[in-house]
Amino acid sequence: MEPVSKPFRCSLCDLAFAFETSLSSHKVIEHHEEPPHVCSVCELAFFSAGIFASHLIKHSLERKKSTGFECCVCAVEFPSLQGIRVHMSHHTGATLASKGRPPQKVKKFFKCDQCTSMFWEEEKLKEHAKIHGSAGAKILECEYCRLTFRLKKQLDLHLQRHHDHQRVYSAS
Repeated sequence: MEPVSKPFRCSLCDLAFAFETSLSSHKVIEHHEEPPHVCSVCELAFFSAGIFASHLIKHSLERKKSTGFECCVCAVEFPSLQGIRVHMSHHTGATLASKGRPPQKVKKFFKCDQCTSMFWEEEKLKEHAKIHGSAGAKILECEYCRLTFRLKKQLDLHLQRHHDHQRVYSAS
């Protein structure tokens, strides 16, 4: 009988485990360690970035729309399940496994230092930063509910999602 492989080693006491979940349980029980990944939707906590990413995808699947899938963390929409999976790896730091290939770290992304938003391009981050604005930044207000926005794009999306029916009736 071959010895069981134990590739998951505790960094605090050097014990080894066959499964990542066993190591996670050990850290909680023996070392009172807090999991680094906490779901903002349901508050479940995870040690594994990969398991956390899978968990977040489940929440995003619950938010499926006719146009695709909405990220449960930042509300960005993707037309495909693969798109939401790749995107979720940015929130969790998980690696992606593709058929027949080893897991790959995702390409660099740019994270907002004032919220949880992340972007593939630095220019998109700079555009996003405008929403956090400065004290003199122009504020746009929704005429129906008085919610405020810093970007016209955000106000337009809000109007489309929440007041489209009101806009149609008030125009006639």
